[in-house]
Amino acid sequence: MEFEHHCTIPVPRITLWQFLLDVPQMATCVPGVESITSSGEDTYNGRMRVKLGPIHLTLQGIMIIETHD
Repeated sequence: MEFEHHCTIPVPRITLWQFLLDVPQMATCVPGVESITSSGEDTYNGRMRVKLGPIHLTLQGIMIIETHD
């Protein structure tokens, strides 16, 4: 199964790019994100709660932005 979705965001590209690179701010738009903290330049710790039917998961991890393209 493959899903695809397209949308147009009516803001200048630079504004959107700055928002996407502001991980704590961007994370507010991701359902289930409970916490996100910066632990260095381009490194973040976070926790996300996911419910899939009767299954509840709490995922915790580290995200590192390796390149900005």
